[in-house]
Amino acid sequence: MSASIARHTGEPPAGPLGPEPVFTWHATGALWFDAVVAAIERAETTVDLEFYIWSPGRLAGRLHAALARAAARGCRVRLLLDTFGSEHAGPAVIIMRQAGIEVSWFNPRRWARLSFRNHRKLVVVDRRHALLGGCNVADEYDGDGVQNGWRDLGIGTHDPACVMALARSFDRLWAMAPFDRLPGAESMPEASRGEGWELFVAGAGRGGRRYRRCLHRDLASASQIDVLAAYFVPTTRVRGLLRRAARRGRVRVIVPVMGDVPLAHHASAHVLHALVPSQIQVYQYLPAMLHAKLVIADDAVYVGSANFDPRSLRINFDLMLRIQDPQIAAQARDIVAGIQSHSARYLCGHPGLLARWRQRAAYAAVAWLDPYIARRKLRLLS
Repeated sequence: MSASIARHTGEPPAGPLGPEPVFTWHATGALWFDAVVAAIERAETTVDLEFYIWSPGRLAGRLHAALARAAARGCRVRLLLDTFGSEHAGPAVIIMRQAGIEVSWFNPRRWARLSFRNHRKLVVVDRRHALLGGCNVADEYDGDGVQNGWRDLGIGTHDPACVMALARSFDRLWAMAPFDRLPGAESMPEASRGEGWELFVAGAGRGGRRYRRCLHRDLASASQIDVLAAYFVPTTRVRGLLRRAARRGRVRVIVPVMGDVPLAHHASAHVLHALVPSQIQVYQYLPAMLHAKLVIADDAVYVGSANFDPRSLRINFDLMLRIQDPQIAAQARDIVAGIQSHSARYLCGHPGLLARWRQRAAYAAVAWLDPYIARRKLRLLS
């Protein structure tokens, strides 16, 4: 399997160009969106996109212009936005529709369905090129996380089978956007696989069981584990797997020094406080918000939109791509090393009683209450 990595500088590799890489890392949000716009500008027939957040600003305007040009060339352009995450995109949607762009809202907000959001970030062009990762369409994602903006990452693929699996996954979610009922197993399969890769699809009622089983298996056998997590609230079982892996080898976890969601940040602090006495190496990214979602377990790499928390594992609609390849894993670890160079070792100290109670309450809300409410609401949709 050939591979390529988009370096922090974005400079092209020296020497003659070889065959187009099967998978290409984009190590920052700015590089990922550069690749997205370039792919849209080359589109000949179709452009399919889905995002959780579409926020008015410079980046949204840049993508809007590229999509409008693609539509003017005769491409069919479809944009799927989550109703909750993209609540401020209404005026832009009107203009995009006037430009020939088809826009659909996922899961219009009603109380019984409010918990179930489309958290995926995916672009498929001509059904030959796909890009996925953690980036939303908001100006803070269009940066390098050091000089400007947040730190995020993504990956692109030209693998025909992988791209087609992603395209079909988009088609299924586009068809069920009104979310009037839960998707059946036949209409939303949990996984697809090909040579060296496996695609996991999680969603309300589907639960991501295949993803959890595969992740648990990799963590149970790996001796070198790296985790980048915007919201780090692993289950009790996963915490045990990480502790045992740290005794076998090395486990490195990097989280943001300050999260953008206070409840999740306090819940994560509760978990980190318990992990620090173990041999797990925990770091906090200092320059900006770290929004990346990446797990490396020996030669297996997981990248996509799912956070390391119960909501992504059991409630949200999310995508995670698993790639089994030593070169891809080595390149991913290069990215992690670069992020670690801007991080400091986490020292939990001795938080006061009030802080500890706040962290415990936040953990209970994120790990138990949120999934419980979601399960209750699922019964109303069944």
